[in-house]
Amino acid sequence: MTSNSNHNNEYDSSKDPKSINYDRKLVYPKIKWFRILFELIIVLSITVLIAFLMCIFSNNIILIISIPILFIFLVLTIRLKAFILFLIDLYQLLAPKSLRMNCRFEPSCSEYMKLAIKKYGLFKGLKKGIDRIRRCKPPNGGYDYP
Repeated sequence: MTSNSNHNNEYDSSKDPKSINYDRKLVYPKIKWFRILFELIIVLSITVLIAFLMCIFSNNIILIISIPILFIFLVLTIRLKAFILFLIDLYQLLAPKSLRMNCRFEPSCSEYMKLAIKKYGLFKGLKKGIDRIRRCKPPNGGYDYP
């Protein structure tokens, strides 16, 4: 009986996200490169088509330049959430393991931001994610989900 109670009181630093010995399981997302390339080609094709039509139907250089730029801005605004999530996925894929292992929380700060954006929407999720990154230093840490 005493050996069992001693076993329960032992501290295992590999299970504590605050510890430098924490055994973090890094997330490496699968990025759908073909889909991204396809969407980029579609947007660029439509932009070129709009610019071409503006050249045919207007002699005003300001319109010829501004309408395609407004179209790209509109597409980016509509797809901003997906673009931010893509940037986080890219970070998770390309950031050095040594940098990603330094997070003191579980889930990691980048994973937390993705979860917060999906749960609360783009702006509130970004705010929660940035606040979390600011807290990612000693003595803070541990399990923290959005």
